[in-house]
Amino acid sequence: MGGLIGINDTWLRYRGNITTADQLDSIRISGLYIATSTVIPNVIWNGQFMVGFNKDGTVGFQIYINDNATTVKMRVFWWSKWFDWVRITTT
Repeated sequence: MGGLIGINDTWLRYRGNITTADQLDSIRISGLYIATSTVIPNVIWNGQFMVGFNKDGTVGFQIYINDNATTVKMRVFWWSKWFDWVRITTT
C-alpha cells in the first residue's frame, strides 16, 4: 500500500533509537531518531534527532534537540566527514 501512495525512504519518519556515538556517526538514512541515553558525554544525551541525507548518502545533516528543548545543536556531513556540533541559540 505504501508504494501505491509514494511512501519510500525519502519520507521523514521515525527510524529508531540511537545509543552510541558510532550509531550516530553511521546514520545515512533520513528520518527522526531518539537518543535514549548519553550518546556523547556533555554533547549529546536524551533527546531527538532529525537527519537528512541526499540520495547517495554523501551530504547530510543532523539536528539534535534535547528532551526539554533547552539545547539545539547541528552538524553537517560532507563527503565522508562529520563536522563538529554547533549550538544553535535563539533569543
